[in-house]
Amino acid sequence: MKVVPILIQAGITGFESPAAEYSEKTLNLNDLIHNPGAVFVWKAIDNSMQSVGIYKYDYLICDSSAEPEHNDVVVVQFEDTITCRLLDLYRRLLVSPFNDAKPIKISEEHGIEVKGVVTFSIRCHRYNVQHGNEMFDLNELIVHPSSSYIGSASGSSMEGVGIYNSDLLLVDRRLEVKDKDIVVVNLNNEFACKQLDIPNRMLLSANPEVSPIKINYLDTFSLEGVVTCSLRRHRLNSLPGVA
Repeated sequence: MKVVPILIQAGITGFESPAAEYSEKTLNLNDLIHNPGAVFVWKAIDNSMQSVGIYKYDYLICDSSAEPEHNDVVVVQFEDTITCRLLDLYRRLLVSPFNDAKPIKISEEHGIEVKGVVTFSIRCHRYNVQHGNEMFDLNELIVHPSSSYIGSASGSSMEGVGIYNSDLLLVDRRLEVKDKDIVVVNLNNEFACKQLDIPNRMLLSANPEVSPIKINYLDTFSLEGVVTCSLRRHRLNSLPGVA
């Protein structure tokens, strides 16, 4: 999985290289939120939405002011239960990509209330914050602000750990690297996101169709940081400055 370095600063703009120093720039994840007064957090309770990149315990950033559209991921209240589903406006159903989950018919008698549209979700890979379903300062996810940057993932080799094509990666260059960490590396002048196997000097993918990479002594190799979180868009315009 390739990684394109970018930096968030009042939106998302191009940046030269993750090997540069970031102390002069402020990384602010709250810039990702369009309408702070209407946004809330809901923590996913199961893996029923895994095929759209939402896993158990992921943080879902929801906008209660957004007008729900067909195929939106929404958080709804149904029979005193709050759950996350895909909105099928054409068939008037709330569906889950998980085959065993029964669709919910949208009708007045069912008393279904859409609480908010999921604009993006956050999956913690190394560092986690302990929050429930309350809004929190997204900058709590940044362990070392002056040594962190945002990258954009490209490819499918890390889907097994919940990192998908075009996901944003929060990368910390200062964290001590541990075995099996998900990391960004520069291998022979190409950036990649892999799982690090320190004892065997290997870079592992989370896709069985992608072979592991052996780090040889003749390779040009540098570790560009540990991936602490990944952020996945569920609406194309959900992150400012990202097409």
